[in-house]
Amino acid sequence: MRMYWETDDEVILQGTDYRDKDLLGLMRCGKSPFDGIWDSMRLIQEIEECLNVQVVDIPRVYNGRYNYGFHLILSNRQEVIARLAQTDVNAPYYSGKTATDLADQVRFEVETDRLLRATPSIRAARLIYYRTPHQLEEELLDCPRNISGRMLLVNQKLPGNSNVWSTFNATQKKAFLSQAAVIRAAKFHLELPAGFVSSWYYNYVAAQASRPIDISNMTPREICMACVAIRIEAVMGRVGEDVYENYTSGVSAVVIKRKLLRLLPHLLSENDFLYRPVLEHNYYGVQHMSVVTDENGVPTITSVYDWKNAVVLPAILSNPVLAVTVDLVLNENVEPHFSRAALLASDNKRAQYMSWSEDYFEALFEHAPDYERIMKTGKDVRYVWFTLGKWRGNNPDFFFTTLAEWVQKKMVEFDLE
Repeated sequence: MRMYWETDDEVILQGTDYRDKDLLGLMRCGKSPFDGIWDSMRLIQEIEECLNVQVVDIPRVYNGRYNYGFHLILSNRQEVIARLAQTDVNAPYYSGKTATDLADQVRFEVETDRLLRATPSIRAARLIYYRTPHQLEEELLDCPRNISGRMLLVNQKLPGNSNVWSTFNATQKKAFLSQAAVIRAAKFHLELPAGFVSSWYYNYVAAQASRPIDISNMTPREICMACVAIRIEAVMGRVGEDVYENYTSGVSAVVIKRKLLRLLPHLLSENDFLYRPVLEHNYYGVQHMSVVTDENGVPTITSVYDWKNAVVLPAILSNPVLAVTVDLVLNENVEPHFSRAALLASDNKRAQYMSWSEDYFEALFEHAPDYERIMKTGKDVRYVWFTLGKWRGNNPDFFFTTLAEWVQKKMVEFDLE
């Protein structure tokens, strides 16, 4: 039996190599690789008691950015992934999200799971157990050995693996891209219940604002406008305050911001269909899918998982990206393109990436033609949204000069200057 401890690469914990070891046996004998950090048997006991099963094997353990992921085989032959938070709200000097915020995060995932169960075409991995973290009133001097302060979610694991793209030939890749497009189209067409929208869209937008706003009486277009205005405020600072001290040339950030806010209503048409709320996965790609191949080598996506970072956004701000070796994206003219390619990628590689993008978006827009229409209608506001969203503060002169040129061109186009 092989046991893997994985991130993108296999790693070694606490100086000891646990590959090819019986991890469950080590845990039961008190020789867990987590010894001295937390009591891993508490995890096994909680799952066994709450699911009324026994854990019989741990084939893999994943070390994610925020969670440990345990691939468990249960006595009822079911396979699950148990995600246990790496942070403990009861740890000394803990300064992360409050237990209340983390409970809301769990509640969002639970409600999203219920919603997606009713839409099997999206193929979401089913949530079968969850627990919110419990925060103690008193502060501890040492890290707790129990796991009550760590968020825990257990999802069904369907057959398949995620590290398959590099093993596929051209025909298999085309088949995978077509399936991913069908699932993406189903997600776009998903009608979100009013209660879900109120909890996870309206409240989310209001919470992002730097000052209180009441969106209860706003139209869908006005809510979208608020979303974009909030991002402009967040990236470019408050009116009258140029926060970018290293920006030395061209139009100031404050002037660009004022022009953007003036331009914004002109970038949004009056068609409310453009602004209907949609559920965004945020990390949609092969690395968050389980994929199997049949005896003829035909791939099938069995599940899409890791919905914890999903958000609800107006359709016009939706991002139809698919991550494979590169990100398959739409450019500012709503044409298939790619990003995240190696700087030294050859012309042949780039042509290959472009063919993947063309295949994916052709299939996506065949199954969701309204999606393409929304993307094209909203290309200007999408440019603002994604340009601001992907900037990380580097090279402000180039960023603001390029943005200023685009804004000035649009100001003239809409006869605002």
